[in-house]
Amino acid sequence: MDNSSNIRLLYCRITFYEVFEIKKRLSFNTITMLSCAVIAVLFLSVLVYIGVFEGNAVFGSRSFSSYFAVRDYTCDVIRDEAAPAGVYKQYSWTLGPEIGDGNDTLAFYLVHTYAEVRINGELVYSLYPDPDNTVGHSTSSNWALIPLKPSDMDKEVVVTIIPAYTEVIHRNVQFMIGSRFQLIWDCIKHDIPQLVLSSLCIFIGLLVTLTQLIINIRRKHTTFDMLFLGVFTFLIGLWRITDMRISPLLFPSNTMALGYIAIGTLFILPIPLLLFIKSRFSGSAENVMLAFVFATCLSSLAVMLCQLTGIAEFKQTLIVAHIMMIADILAILFVSVIYRRQVCKKLYWLLVISLALGALSDLIWYYLNDSSSGILFTVCAILIYVIVQFFDYLATVNKKMLTDANTGLLNKRRWDALMEENRSIARPTCIIMFDLNNLKSVNDSIGHNAGDRIIADFASILRKAMPQSAYICRWGGDEFTVLFTDTTKAEITSVIASVKAKVNAYNDAGAQPRIHFAVGYALSADFPGLSLQELFEKADKNMYRDKQLWYKENGIK
Repeated sequence: MDNSSNIRLLYCRITFYEVFEIKKRLSFNTITMLSCAVIAVLFLSVLVYIGVFEGNAVFGSRSFSSYFAVRDYTCDVIRDEAAPAGVYKQYSWTLGPEIGDGNDTLAFYLVHTYAEVRINGELVYSLYPDPDNTVGHSTSSNWALIPLKPSDMDKEVVVTIIPAYTEVIHRNVQFMIGSRFQLIWDCIKHDIPQLVLSSLCIFIGLLVTLTQLIINIRRKHTTFDMLFLGVFTFLIGLWRITDMRISPLLFPSNTMALGYIAIGTLFILPIPLLLFIKSRFSGSAENVMLAFVFATCLSSLAVMLCQLTGIAEFKQTLIVAHIMMIADILAILFVSVIYRRQVCKKLYWLLVISLALGALSDLIWYYLNDSSSGILFTVCAILIYVIVQFFDYLATVNKKMLTDANTGLLNKRRWDALMEENRSIARPTCIIMFDLNNLKSVNDSIGHNAGDRIIADFASILRKAMPQSAYICRWGGDEFTVLFTDTTKAEITSVIASVKAKVNAYNDAGAQPRIHFAVGYALSADFPGLSLQELFEKADKNMYRDKQLWYKENGIK
């Protein structure tokens, strides 16, 4: 047996050993991953079973102090022209032994009302707007918390409730006596779903907005669609988190601001949403969305002027926000249906349908219960959409960063990353280098548009001739590289022949200017021990020799 046969036999043994090692590693990885999955499922199943079916046997003869609702009281409705709404209510009852050892609190929730609390004729609590206020005349939403003492037993409590607007005259007030801690804890438990969702909206809204700004600055873009979506999401979270009953307990010194923020955001909420929807359309549909953006801005401005001049407060003009919200949703539905051919993404329809159903259900809930507490559908739907859309946006941006804009092929940045990721060659690998001949002459004589057309057409030919597993990159102005793995010399020569045949067909069809190219390749089997970068340099040298030969044969210097 000659030396070449020995070398081939040794290479076959090495290759078989490498394949066996790869399969062994794959099998081990597969078994490991399956084992982890099985253990994780079993572990979670055990935890769920323990949480649902197992428990402790606890005995306690004493309980923590709780609270109870006051039922036995009298309520008098008194008409008074001096009152803001022309009427006020007076509640009274006598404190009994239930007030305990002095750790109890009288608590009640107020919405856009003034209040006074007297115990045995002594004023112990009052709530009014600051006399120095020039814009805000509502107390918004507040928790009145009045400590009770053992000496208050058998004393009369008189609570005067003065509605700030006629819209809240018929709102009921519930009085509770007991543990302040328990009251706060129950509020937190009641509002925890809204608190979590609102916080997520604020965080994700800021994340999306800042991401869009950073990408715009770094890549010098002027697209703002995701920024609008981020601002809309942030405003949704801001609205919900300032409108919860727990907020006045957490921020007792800023209750007026919380109330005005909660209502004020409702007026401007549709604006970034409409701008985001507008970016999805063009032509007449875009103009319709712009018209509704303008109308919403005008209505918001009018409401703000009413607030500043004292004509009407945000609370009194809330119906305007609801009407504009319905009009904007109807406009979005109309444009989406009429111009549906401009939008083919299912994600967009998820947003539109969720908004329509969510806004309708939330408005019905509000007018039936006279409260926005418990409005969760819209927030959940928007969060789902924004998260999915954000990841889709990042994937698109990442793809554009690694894709050549003119040809749609991978760019040099992606090629360099491939070289870095695969420094050592573990599998049979080949690199092909293509270079368009005489392109400078075409640019100089016919123009760069013709040169760009040749580049784009040649890229299309490469895409059709190469298998899907190949990495095709536009490496430079008129240079293209292709990376193959698990390939043979016969397959490479067949692919190059296919490219030549397609180029000949292109030229024979009369396309002008004609395409001429040089090609060179390097196969790892021919150069064992080389790195991927070194293999690329071999292919580049081979291509350069082919290019020189073409110029020589055609008498071009």
